[in-house]
Amino acid sequence: PELTARCREARTAASSARAYRAGSVVALDPTVMGEVTMLSACLTMLSTGSLVIAYGSCSASMLLVNKWALLHFPLPAMLTFLQCAATALIVQLVRATGALSIESVEWRTVRDFITVPVLFALALYSSSQLLHFGDAGLQILIRTTTPAAVCILDFLFMGYELPSRRSAMALVGLVVGAACYFRVETAITPAAIFWG
Repeated sequence: PELTARCREARTAASSARAYRAGSVVALDPTVMGEVTMLSACLTMLSTGSLVIAYGSCSASMLLVNKWALLHFPLPAMLTFLQCAATALIVQLVRATGALSIESVEWRTVRDFITVPVLFALALYSSSQLLHFGDAGLQILIRTTTPAAVCILDFLFMGYELPSRRSAMALVGLVVGAACYFRVETAITPAAIFWG
């Protein structure tokens, strides 16, 4: 109850705080920013951090669950199909109960965005094939180096800016770490590299 009251006070103080733009970041006027506003900022950071940790945990656990599933059901394409079918069924069941309002799919929308689900399905299939022929470590290695490749491809084909020096150093660190792992890993097969 006390925390709820303090959060309510923090929201009120934050809404009345004078804010100004500093580049693309909104900074609060230090004369208005008090203890209550700091509490609100801390709660927001805690909430965001919790979401990041939950997402990372789900992502890592799904990788391990899929590897375990492939050990007992060694048909990657069928496993991917069953997982996608189960997801579609759950969405339809939730829609039928009225728990969530899910709009119906129209052919025009499907036609406009068909490449997205096709590429997603190919990525899922490729990932399951990689887990079938390699280990979870190789999957993590490839996921780790993907941001560096995306930055370069974005620059070459989309006209985006290259990352800042600080970000580039972080990406170089990722690639160097991945290269060191790749050098000592013994379970890497040509089939795993192909699907990676």
